[in-house]
Amino acid sequence: MAGALDQFPLLMAKLLEQYGEELRAKLLDELGQGQWIDQEHSVLGRNKHIRACRRLIREHSPDVIYDDGKWLMRASALDPEIVRANRLMVESGRLPESVPPPAMTPVPAMPLAKAEPESDAEDETGIYASGWLERMRGQR
Repeated sequence: MAGALDQFPLLMAKLLEQYGEELRAKLLDELGQGQWIDQEHSVLGRNKHIRACRRLIREHSPDVIYDDGKWLMRASALDPEIVRANRLMVESGRLPESVPPPAMTPVPAMPLAKAEPESDAEDETGIYASGWLERMRGQR
């Protein structure tokens, strides 16, 4: 957070000179709030996002606001909601318990193809010799 303000030292010096340390504290607080996600752009989906926001409002969470017909949730609060939703689905039996994948079995190495010498080179006409064409067709 402070690093973002350090990128603009002249602006910060002027603002601090004019408005004092109170502004600096307020800016740091605002930068620390993070990104707000509305119900239309949430990975939870519209309905789950709204239900989660209403539940968080009832819990007096500062991570949710209702503004101009949209439910906004901080991005930092979204991850715990995803974990909570997954845990509820596991408990209800709709989602299997997560287990680590089984160990991979080693695959035997394939033998290398035998390289044939390049005997049929391209002639001056730009057309490959018939032997190369037969090899490509698998006739030789």
